[in-house]
Amino acid sequence: MNYAAIARATNEWLNERWLGAESSVRLYGSIRVPVTVVPDSVSEIERWAGDPRFVQVAVPLRTMAPYGDEQYFPIWEAAVRHGLPIFVRDDGPRANMEPPATPVGTPVHFPEFYSITPLATIVHISSLITSGVFDRLPGLLFVFGDGGVDLARPMLWRVDKDWRSGRLEIPWVTELPSSYLRDHVRFISQAEDGRPDGRTISEEQIRIAEAADLVLFGSHYPFWDQLDPRTALADWPPEAAAKVLGENAVAAYPRLATALAISS
Repeated sequence: MNYAAIARATNEWLNERWLGAESSVRLYGSIRVPVTVVPDSVSEIERWAGDPRFVQVAVPLRTMAPYGDEQYFPIWEAAVRHGLPIFVRDDGPRANMEPPATPVGTPVHFPEFYSITPLATIVHISSLITSGVFDRLPGLLFVFGDGGVDLARPMLWRVDKDWRSGRLEIPWVTELPSSYLRDHVRFISQAEDGRPDGRTISEEQIRIAEAADLVLFGSHYPFWDQLDPRTALADWPPEAAAKVLGENAVAAYPRLATALAISS
């Protein structure tokens, strides 16, 4: 299958159907790239980066190698060169990538599959940090669309512990691995964020996860777990909710900030 052709056609369709002059709604898009074909991925970024309506580069969550692997570096380098964040989303089989979901195989039931999806996010983050990608590209920002903010902090505490005892192996990582989150990683909101029992908000958990600074609101429309922005964060602390619902996205996406400045 020609993954590069699929990505190219997707970007053209998005440009013509949703972002074109005919559209009556102000929308912004993602540059889809075929990560399995790195030169074509870079070409797609260069092709569309000059259009301010494209505000990020979209890549799949499921891959055959974590995103700290050197093979992907030219993609991240091109994105940073044009000020574009990297958006990671679990497209499932539609991404033409179907490795086992866990190191011990593939889950059978949907509840277990859905609940462990953020673990792949943690693997990518750990790989990007320990491989030194963020040190080499200080302007690189990853936005993970399938949550994980509640798992990232405790999992990276483990990486912190091992970094302290084994940092000779990765001397390019000069700061605590968990400290890279604030400058380089964001998460799209999930209904279960900050809710240990799945229902009741825990302000302490939000504080520990730094969710007020690391989470961007996402509606997940039109999926079954979509969130209504009017009610999704109603029980969050007001200041944190305001950041998640808008301020964090404007800070993370320079092109959105520019568009808002022009329209105001």
